[in-house]
Amino acid sequence: MALNINGRMKVKTLRADFKKEFGLALRVYDGRSFADDDATLASIRKGDSVGGEFSPQRNTKVGNLEDKIMDMFGIKTQVAGSDDSYLCDNDYTLAKALEADEKLMVKREKRGDKVASSMSAKDEISDEVSDDKELTEEEKKWMDDLWSLDDAPESIRSSKRFMLEAMKEDSSAIEHASDVLKKDSQIAMVLIALLNEEEKNSDDFRARLSAVAYLDAVVFSNESVINEMIAVSPHRYIAELLQYHDDPSEIFDTLLQFNQIIAPALKKEFENNMDTAAALVESDDEGWRKCHKVEQSLGIYDMNNLIYNSNFELDKALYTEIQNNGYIETPLWAKLKTEVQSKVFEPMKEKASSFEDYKCLINMSILNGYYKLYTYYPDNKEMLEELYMELLNYLDEADSDDLMNVYFDEPDYFEINSELPEIAEKIMVKIGEKLLALDDEEMIETLNNFEGCGGTSKVLDLPSDVKEKFLEKIESLSDEEKEEIYELDEIVENLKG
Repeated sequence: MALNINGRMKVKTLRADFKKEFGLALRVYDGRSFADDDATLASIRKGDSVGGEFSPQRNTKVGNLEDKIMDMFGIKTQVAGSDDSYLCDNDYTLAKALEADEKLMVKREKRGDKVASSMSAKDEISDEVSDDKELTEEEKKWMDDLWSLDDAPESIRSSKRFMLEAMKEDSSAIEHASDVLKKDSQIAMVLIALLNEEEKNSDDFRARLSAVAYLDAVVFSNESVINEMIAVSPHRYIAELLQYHDDPSEIFDTLLQFNQIIAPALKKEFENNMDTAAALVESDDEGWRKCHKVEQSLGIYDMNNLIYNSNFELDKALYTEIQNNGYIETPLWAKLKTEVQSKVFEPMKEKASSFEDYKCLINMSILNGYYKLYTYYPDNKEMLEELYMELLNYLDEADSDDLMNVYFDEPDYFEINSELPEIAEKIMVKIGEKLLALDDEEMIETLNNFEGCGGTSKVLDLPSDVKEKFLEKIESLSDEEKEEIYELDEIVENLKG
């Protein structure tokens, strides 16, 4: 039976049913603290929430679910992994979050004996930094409420002992440290060591890595900090710093002083990632599982940030300087183009034999940075056109949701309507056929999915007969059924537009 969330539910029932339905933990808050398990959702409701009921689906995005619960019930929630030890990526669907969680649990199980038999980075850090004093009662109080650390007094935020313990619980606590601590090289070493340990043990590294951007630029003039930073994944750190730090120009000037140690680390990392990705291509995994593993191993998302973030010229200058000094024999961009294309992407294309395979290759090409990575290469459009042409042979295999995701869920830098209009038209015709064949229950579910596959404005692209059918269905719904459809007013407005 599908999970139906309503104000009459108790917190413990919601959490248990959510875990049973989606395999993930749901954290429920009452203000800044965790909600009482025996409280009903209605009893902890805050603000001018609308109330009602709704049923999340496996293709609902984590962030959209959390926003929907806040809109309807005025309650803050967070979707966490099955063991409640980390938060799921807001851009993942619940299904994808579960897949990632299952892989993480297997990975942790394999590492269990090794981790248990050795001193962790956190223990080593404690030995190095601790002054052997216990936290004060006030410090303990704030440790139990890190979510509101921004309200802590200066005495807490400037306590090195407290901040060390806080970062061990949540590395993003550094955001609320005093300016003095953000300039402390030892604090920087602690933070980066913690992040490196998380990277080795968890798939949640990317979401937490942004914590380094809260450090003052001065700490990166310390060679020990740089060496710690490049020990595991240098390009992720550099991408994050250049994109999100308050003073990227100073970060750039500081990093450039260490290009003789940064550049070889970047080169080594890229070569290792290429070997890993090439091996994954030959694995037994299929569809999105294989694509996801390849993307993760290549670090496409982070490399993409390095090249195309808001400080593009800054990044380009850094790597131009590295290349000019001879630390990378071939320009990095050319190496990415030729090696990723020949060792990873082409072999995956050769193995593709289904709608799922080609959908994943297109997603890998567009949504996750591959196409954007090669914007300045003229054959990109030809590559994508070839993928879409092959996809057309498998349209009958797909359901309407998959087709809409391929058609609608596009970034600004590649619009299928303008780039490949004939192909776009053929896909839309098939979408129309699939949507017209839906029964009433499936149609309501589809209305709820529009927001998740590119936004409610996407219904403007639907064929006129499909729009008419949806409008007729909406008119026949009861007020209670209408309340279950997210952003219904916007959908209706766009269906009529």
